[in-house]
Amino acid sequence: MVIFFAFLFSIVSPLTATAAWVDDVKDELYMQKSRTLTGKAFLENPISGATVLVYDRNGFLLNSLDSVTGEDGSFSITVPLPESFKLVIKKGETAGKSFEHELIRSIYAFDPGKKYKVNAITTLLGAYLDDHPDIPYMQAKDAVETFLSLPESVDLDEIIHSSEWYCYYFSHYIFMKEADPETITSFINHLLEELEAGETRCFYDPESIGSSYFENVMAALLKGAISKLGGEGAGWIMGLLNIGGDDIDNRLSDLKSELDAVLNDLQQIITALTNLAKSLALDTNEVETYIQGQSAQDAVTLIKTHYGPEDVDSRGDTNTLKWYSWCTSSDSNPTTKAQIKTFIDNVTGAWDIESQVQKIHDAIIPDIGHTDGLLDLWTNAFLLQGSTDADHLVSYYQTLEQYFAVLLFYQFKGANIVVEALNYQSSSGKTPTGTSIFGDEITPAYSYMTGTFQPMIQEETDRFMENVLKLITNNCGLYWENNFLPESAQEVLARATFFVTQTLGEDHYGLRLGVFGTQNLIYDITEIGAVRDIDPNHSQWVGTPGVMVDVEMENRPYDYWGTLKTPDLGTLRKGTTYSLLKGDLGAFDPGDNYTVKYTTGDGSYPVLGNAVVKTYTNDYKESSNGTISYGYFLAPFRIGGKDAIMDPSAFKRNYYNNDRSGPVNWWHDENLNDVGLYLYVHGKNKYSNESSSIDMKVEWYHPFTFQGSEATTAYLNIAGQITGSVYIHHENNWSNESEIGCFAGIYDETHGKIVKHITDSFKASDVDVTQYYNKKLNNQISFTLEPGTKYHVYANIYGNGSNSSGSYEYICRMNRLTHLSLTFVDREFGGPVSVPELFWMPKLEHTKIWNFMHKKR
Repeated sequence: MVIFFAFLFSIVSPLTATAAWVDDVKDELYMQKSRTLTGKAFLENPISGATVLVYDRNGFLLNSLDSVTGEDGSFSITVPLPESFKLVIKKGETAGKSFEHELIRSIYAFDPGKKYKVNAITTLLGAYLDDHPDIPYMQAKDAVETFLSLPESVDLDEIIHSSEWYCYYFSHYIFMKEADPETITSFINHLLEELEAGETRCFYDPESIGSSYFENVMAALLKGAISKLGGEGAGWIMGLLNIGGDDIDNRLSDLKSELDAVLNDLQQIITALTNLAKSLALDTNEVETYIQGQSAQDAVTLIKTHYGPEDVDSRGDTNTLKWYSWCTSSDSNPTTKAQIKTFIDNVTGAWDIESQVQKIHDAIIPDIGHTDGLLDLWTNAFLLQGSTDADHLVSYYQTLEQYFAVLLFYQFKGANIVVEALNYQSSSGKTPTGTSIFGDEITPAYSYMTGTFQPMIQEETDRFMENVLKLITNNCGLYWENNFLPESAQEVLARATFFVTQTLGEDHYGLRLGVFGTQNLIYDITEIGAVRDIDPNHSQWVGTPGVMVDVEMENRPYDYWGTLKTPDLGTLRKGTTYSLLKGDLGAFDPGDNYTVKYTTGDGSYPVLGNAVVKTYTNDYKESSNGTISYGYFLAPFRIGGKDAIMDPSAFKRNYYNNDRSGPVNWWHDENLNDVGLYLYVHGKNKYSNESSSIDMKVEWYHPFTFQGSEATTAYLNIAGQITGSVYIHHENNWSNESEIGCFAGIYDETHGKIVKHITDSFKASDVDVTQYYNKKLNNQISFTLEPGTKYHVYANIYGNGSNSSGSYEYICRMNRLTHLSLTFVDREFGGPVSVPELFWMPKLEHTKIWNFMHKKR
């Protein structure tokens, strides 16, 4: 056969008809014997009892087998099959209803060793191939991948294979929600029209991973822990076999289903976390190690083993809780009861699942001194390796949330096992049924949930929020007020607060306020709240401060700026503590706007900003159909914090130089106003046949003498923009030059040396082309101030050009230096700073800040 195929390929011409003839011959050869095709038919639910049809490349029916798919949608047929063919699934049932549509899959180069899934994605791809029979299979795959908004790193075949249990990049649930079950075929046709028009679809929400899995889980566990079926405490699994009676199955099924969907989706979060870590270029091996739980590994393994397989279709064995969840009251026989008793004895004895849940907690929050827990290690190892941009800050946060979600999943699974064991023991009379509080019976399981598990998870979410704040603080601009909070800080804290609310099983969202800043400033606040904007004449104060979260950060310059009432550089000291003041203001009306205010007890109520409450779905997706009213507002609180700043009237020109020879044209400008410092130099030769040169430089500076008692670390903060251009043209000589550049830094006048500076230059390299220059300055340089030493801080621009023949031109423009300030702290305990030549405003209004050049309005 191999020789025959080689012969066939040797005679193939480029003509389509010949290629089709070769395919037909190969198909006939493959169909000389039967081969086994296995697969699974699935939409939002399995397609059971369906008919399986096989068509060849030309659309002729080869096989039709009725009622082939099982309850889980799986099928296996052994029939003669060509090399490539189309598979069709039709009729049958799904979710207890008849299935009146067709699912298809186009199979190329069939491999009997593979399992072929048939679902919405394969149907879309197959329909596209039917409409474009001349398009190669891989090209069709690419078109569908693009249409479904899949990342480049994700292969469509992977999504096809795993989409019924792993829906991160394609959710059949979302697909079926959009495609009414009665119109699946027409919906596929509509999607094809969109694909042909170059549009895209997204049947997943990449932002929601990890945010909604804990919705109502805590409440569901509590519900199962306190349920009293038949007058006795019982869970929804153990109660099935303990009480008996066919009616019990229905009474328990709703309770059981509340946890099943959530606790079977762990792999989804792990996969999402791994993919996100890869996209952020984190060390994959280390990430996998962290996912396994490091010091919590043994506990995680035991819980995973005895909860049951993560495969939703696998029951496991009698050593797993999942095995008994499949039982019904009709299974209440002596053998099963004995197995349950052994299982329960092991849960509370040999396996000690309760202590495994505790071990995961202890790995997150160690009880040994200041040892870092798993969340701290994740944050320190992966997330605090320098500042990042706004988009990446959100992605970095997502890795922390998803990693925490992995650990929480194991704990919730462990708690599920503990609750069922305690309920079984309680209802079987092995332990007391509980105490009575105001006439309500409290089961041992409920006592565990409210007295042990809930406080444990609360403590962990507190640690989670501390690490979120570390991430935000690591990206704060602590050196001047306007750049204090990173751009996406509110987005991150809004999402984190929503996640915590779900994890704790809380049902209140409302309006949440956050005020984040340096420690002492936050503690000055006595009240914070919001006022409805609907009727300003009858506004009502609606909130007061909530809990305070403090976070310790190593190697941050300072955190103590005096108080709002008495800003005082004499109290400035080096420190590490930053604080988030949280306010939970309860239920608010969606769509209403609120003005957020605070007070320090002095009778005034300055405005922090405006907040709005919107409606969300439980997966943190803003929607007019959402059932959750939620709003979040975050205020930066460096308001009142003072930089050690220079007198703007003393910031002035140091020099302006213009050295030139030969015929040249030149222009120059400089000014300082509320917008910032503006410097401009422009030079060019006057005649192309005469040699000339020009060198221009203009510098502004501020001199001072540091009168501190000891050497001190200082930070020079620089912000602004430099723009310009360079040009050269050669004639008889190739030595023509044109260059521009800038400097900013600090100079030690006492010792006659540059302490530290930033610099950038741009030199003409292309002939007869104007090359443009645009440099954004957002820099900070640190150095040591020595007592008694005279310094000056400076900023300058320059431009130069020369020619012997030909031409040159340069333009250099400091397009406003908006910030040049010096901040410094005492090295140790923040003793008084004596700097008589420095100037600051002791009663500066809250929204103003001074620097070397100007008063920032």
